[in-house]
Amino acid sequence: MHVRDGVPFLETVEMANQGADLVVIGTTLPSGGAAFVIREEAEEIINRLETSIVAVKPDGSVSPVGDS
Repeated sequence: MHVRDGVPFLETVEMANQGADLVVIGTTLPSGGAAFVIREEAEEIINRLETSIVAVKPDGSVSPVGDS
């Protein structure tokens, strides 16, 4: 585990791009304005990563776009 100070998505990307083989991102979001901010940061992380990504949805969570 690492603890870093700074802009969350930038710190995540910088650390991952320094040699991570895989980044795992949870997909559970709160509702309302916080969900928008988290979604924006997740998109920035995904767009800037140079490594593989796995998104994990916890049991019981409901996707806003339905099951596929």
